[in-house]
Amino acid sequence: MSFQISEICLYGPPETPRVLEFTPGALNVITGSSKTGKSSLVAIVDYCLGSSKCAVPDGPIRSTVEWYALRLSLNGHQVFVARRAPKNGKHSSGEVYFATADEVSIPAKGDLTATTNIDAVEQLLSRAAGIVDNRHDPPPGTTRSPLVATIRHALYFCFQPQDEIISRKHLFYRQSEPFIPQAIQDVLPYFLGAIDDDYIVKKDKLRRLRRELKRLARQRAEAAQIRGEASARVAALLSEAQDLGMVRLDTTELSQPEAVQLLREIQRTPVPSAPEYDPTADASLYERLVADREELTARYRRCIQDLRATRELARARQGYSSEGGQQVSRLASIGLFAGVEHDGVVCPLCTSEVHDVPTTGALQQALTGLQGSIDRVGQDVPHLERLTAELEQQVDDLRDRLRTNNEKLIALQESQRRLAEYRDHAARWAHIQGRISLYIETVPAPEEASTDLEDRAEQLAKQIARLEEELSDESVQERLDSALSLLSRYISDWGLFLDLEHSEHPMRFDLRKLTVVADTPSGPVPMERMGSGANWVGYHIAVHLALHKLFVSKGRPVPRFVFFDQPSQVYFPADRDVDGHLDGADEDRAAVVRMFELMRDVVAELAPGLQVIVTEHADPDEDWYQDAIVEKWRGGDALIPFKWIEEAGP
Repeated sequence: MSFQISEICLYGPPETPRVLEFTPGALNVITGSSKTGKSSLVAIVDYCLGSSKCAVPDGPIRSTVEWYALRLSLNGHQVFVARRAPKNGKHSSGEVYFATADEVSIPAKGDLTATTNIDAVEQLLSRAAGIVDNRHDPPPGTTRSPLVATIRHALYFCFQPQDEIISRKHLFYRQSEPFIPQAIQDVLPYFLGAIDDDYIVKKDKLRRLRRELKRLARQRAEAAQIRGEASARVAALLSEAQDLGMVRLDTTELSQPEAVQLLREIQRTPVPSAPEYDPTADASLYERLVADREELTARYRRCIQDLRATRELARARQGYSSEGGQQVSRLASIGLFAGVEHDGVVCPLCTSEVHDVPTTGALQQALTGLQGSIDRVGQDVPHLERLTAELEQQVDDLRDRLRTNNEKLIALQESQRRLAEYRDHAARWAHIQGRISLYIETVPAPEEASTDLEDRAEQLAKQIARLEEELSDESVQERLDSALSLLSRYISDWGLFLDLEHSEHPMRFDLRKLTVVADTPSGPVPMERMGSGANWVGYHIAVHLALHKLFVSKGRPVPRFVFFDQPSQVYFPADRDVDGHLDGADEDRAAVVRMFELMRDVVAELAPGLQVIVTEHADPDEDWYQDAIVEKWRGGDALIPFKWIEEAGP
């Protein structure tokens, strides 16, 4: 059972709320004068149940109410939902207080605080109404998205505001707004029970069964190949395994069972063990070798430079000695004048005096100095030769060490290359084993009889056919046509009871156009072509009561209440009688009483499954009607207490 309304609570200036009590499963009437807030009740309830905007008219209600709230009853359980009034200039508020328990007390205003948001409340209320996972997929070729029915869609069938109950073109709440008619057409089959509550579950089960049937079909195909020669796929796998050295084939003439058995053996063959390899040690060794090479190279270059400099020095000293020896030989002629004394400078040949040339003493002194220098240079030659030999030995040693270092680096790189080749080999080995495993898993074991596969496939096919029939458009349409037929019968019967125009002819509900049509001998007559507001109001009431009778009888997840706002307005304008008594016995009074009698009788028939709430100006003097009155708003009484308006100021 879905929920009904126990109380409407308004929180204004005082700490305690204004509480309007209703009786679940009964006819509830609020009667009163105009401008007392009767028509605002639909907007208040809709706002508390998740409307995107607050449609409460501007005036005393907007200026005094701080929170709007409902206490809902369902199957011995209660839900209290309160929503903060929109702030000035805003259309709605997302602050929602939500509580649920076996019995929820009405909180004081100070205890109200936002505990959730409006999106979560919509989901919670949908669950409370009994709406399960559902989905309407539009016909192929259409551009609109799939639709999931929620509590917001169910409320299209629960409200009849004052301006909509007299509409000749629209039957349902908000039907005149864009996209709403299409949404009503999409969700009504679900709410009427043409689409099962477990529709989504069955859809998912159908997808799983179809996948399983495809898998069995593959197994059956493979099983058929087992009786023949090896398939191309098996041959390809064996060829790849042979190329990698995993197996050696002496012959290619293998039956399918033999080939599959061989593949199973290859699958169980372990990958050859990898050589011992310590990547950390190899990395450390490589770093050391590179560091040693850099150091040896630097030392080798320094030794080469030193050796080159030593050899240059030796060559320079040798040149100096040679040149000095020649000069000594030239100056040796000074020995010709040994023992000859001359005061001046004379020619050694003619002994004649020569002017402006070195003296013999100076030449003798130069010869002595040059000879000493040559002797000293000669003394350093052995040292240079020894240093050169040492440097040459160091160069040879460093060259050998560099060669050894390079050989170690090459060996290390070769080892890593071989390891990479092994890894590639192992990866290819594992890859082929994986492909073999995948193939074997899809092939039935030889011992699995093909008859078992056939039996399983046949059982699956039967389950799929049964689900497809249940989920088919034809089956859904049949159930929908059945529900619409019952709906049309109720409308016809109640149209006769209300004495509506064309009710003597069969009436039907047109889902495609969302209207009521009378099938007359001269052709179909839709509601918009019927005259008189009394007919429009009467068919609105008949359609909604008929829908809720189906909802209750089928246990559908729609809130178990319907609001009728001033249905007597076409018979009894607000200014006709200040007290609304409808005294007299004219036809209008009889028609109004029949409307209320129909509501009373349907509620009694479905008790406690339906709650009807009527806001009315009319107040007929009927005992059962007076018993159904919740409150009378006349003589200053109204939805908003006058004290609140005084406290709110002008």
